[in-house]
Amino acid sequence: MMNENSAAIRLILREESDSIERKERLLLLSALLCAEAGLVHMLSAALPGAGVSAAAALALLFALSAALLLLAKGNRTLLFGCGALLMAGLFTLPLFRSGLLALVNGFRSALCACTGCIILPLEGADEGRSAYALWVLLAYFALLLCASVLGSGRLGAALSLLPFLLFWAVGFVPVDGGAALYLFGVGTLLLRGRGGRNAVAALLCLLLCLSAAFGLQVQSGLPDSLRIALHALRYDSETNAMPEGDLSTLGSFRKSDTPALTVTMETPQKLYLRGFTGESYTGQSWEPLTNAEKAPWSESFYALHESGYYALSAIGTAAEVTDSLRPAEISVTNESACSARLYLPYGLMGNGLLDASAIGDSTAPPGKSWSGKMSSGSVPDWFTLRASLSVMSSDPGVSAYLRREQLYRSFAESEYLRVPEETAAVLAEAIDLPEGGYTLSEIKDCILTVLKDRMCYDESESLRLGEQDFAACVLENEMAGYSVHYATLAALMLRTLGVPARYVEGYYLSAEEAAQYTGGEPVTLTENHAHAWAEYYLDGVGWIPFETTPPYIDEEELNAGPGTGEER
Repeated sequence: MMNENSAAIRLILREESDSIERKERLLLLSALLCAEAGLVHMLSAALPGAGVSAAAALALLFALSAALLLLAKGNRTLLFGCGALLMAGLFTLPLFRSGLLALVNGFRSALCACTGCIILPLEGADEGRSAYALWVLLAYFALLLCASVLGSGRLGAALSLLPFLLFWAVGFVPVDGGAALYLFGVGTLLLRGRGGRNAVAALLCLLLCLSAAFGLQVQSGLPDSLRIALHALRYDSETNAMPEGDLSTLGSFRKSDTPALTVTMETPQKLYLRGFTGESYTGQSWEPLTNAEKAPWSESFYALHESGYYALSAIGTAAEVTDSLRPAEISVTNESACSARLYLPYGLMGNGLLDASAIGDSTAPPGKSWSGKMSSGSVPDWFTLRASLSVMSSDPGVSAYLRREQLYRSFAESEYLRVPEETAAVLAEAIDLPEGGYTLSEIKDCILTVLKDRMCYDESESLRLGEQDFAACVLENEMAGYSVHYATLAALMLRTLGVPARYVEGYYLSAEEAAQYTGGEPVTLTENHAHAWAEYYLDGVGWIPFETTPPYIDEEELNAGPGTGEER
C-alpha cells in the first residue's frame, strides 16, 4: 500500500514537473518571439533602405529559433549553427563584406544624424547586397537568443542586450513599441528565475519597459522648460542677461555690473565676441540646426576641415592667405558668462580651439578661457579684404582658399535663408524695395530704415508671445525693444531678401571704450556689455556682424562697404 502511494505521488510530481517545464518553455518561447519581433521592428525603422521585409524576417527568425529549440539538446547544436553560418559567410565573403559595409554606412548616416559629428562612409559598399548581410546578422542574433533559452547561463541574452544599449545611448535605435518588446523579451530571458518566473524578474522586466517609454520621451525631445532648466543648471549663472534665443517670454534687458568676461588684447579695438548662434527661427525662438539637418553635409565639412577651413576662423584665414591684416594676441577668460561655448572674435586666426568633428561650424566647444591670435581691424577692413581676395584670385593659396569658401557658402545658402511662411508674409509687407536686383548696401539701408520706422529702443520692454509669431507681433504692433528684438528682425529681413543670415548673442566692446585701454591691459566686460546682433554672409570672407540696434550703430557700420555686394 505504501509503495502504491509513493508511486502515485511520484507520478503526480512528475506530471506537475512536466507541466511546469512546459509552461516555462512556453514562456521562454513567447519571450523569444517578443525579442525577435522588437529586433526586426527596430532594424526596419533604423535601416529602411536595407530591403528586408519585416514580416518575412520575423517569420524566418522564429522558424529558425523554433527548429533549434526542438532539435537542440544543448549548446552543441548552437555551436554547430554558428559554425555553419560562419562557413557560409566565408564562402560568400565578398558578397557579405560589401553588404556589411553598406549596412555600416547606413548606421553611419543614422549616427551622423543623431550626433551631428562627421562620420565618413566606408568604401566598397554595395547597397544591393545589404539585405543579405542583414539576414546573416539577424540569424546570429537568433542564435544568441536561443543560447540563453537552451543554456543554463544567460550570456546570449546579455550579449544581445549590449548592442541595443549602445545604439540607444547614441540615439540610433528608435525607442518605441519595438524597443519595449525587445527589452521585455530579452529581459525575461536574462532575468528569469530558476524553475519559473519570480516576482523580481517580472518587476525588472516591467522597469525595462518603463525605461523604454521614458527613453521615447527623451529621444523625441525634452520639454522646452526642462531643457532650458538643465542647460541653466549646467552652464549659466543667475546674472546672464541674454535669453539664448528664447523669445517666447522675453523680459526686459537685465543689465548689471557683474563681470562676465576678462579680455586682454595686444591692440585694444572694437570687438564682437560671438557666443550663442541662432540658426533656425521657429517663431518662438532661435534654435541651432538639428543634427539631422546637418548630417547631409558631413563629407563637405570633412573636406573643409582637412584643408584647414573653418567658418569661425574664415576671416583670419583670408587675412593670412592675402597677408593683408596684422595678427594680434588676445585672451578671454570666462568669469560668469554662459560656459556652454567659448567666446570668439570674428577675426580669429588658427583652428586649434575648434572642433574638427563638428558639422556646421556655428559655435565653439565649451570652455572657460582661451588665448590665441586674431586679425586686427573690423567691418570696413573685411570689405577691403574681400577686394584683396578678388585681386589676388590667381594666387595658388588664395585660389585654394576661395574654392573652400565656395563649398562652405553652398551650405550657408542652403541652410540660412529659411523663414516661416507667416513671418515672410509680414516681413515682405514691411520691406519697401523696388522689384529687381539690389545690392547688399541697399538691402542693409532698407533694413535700417524699416527698423527705425517700426521700432523704438526701450530696454524695459517685455513680451509674452503665447501662440504668436515674434516678428509678426513686433512689426504689426510697432513695438519697442532692445538688441534681441532688433537682431531677430534684421536677421529675418536679410534672409527674406536673399542674404544668408543668423542671430547671435555675445559681448560687445565699442571702439570708444577700447581706446581707453592700453595694450596688454585686462578689460572687464560685464553684463552691461551683453548684446545681440545679426550677422550676414559676405561672399569670399564669411560671417560679418550687422549692427542695427540704435545706441550701438556707429559711422563705421553705416559706411561699411558702400556700393558693394552683388545683386540679390
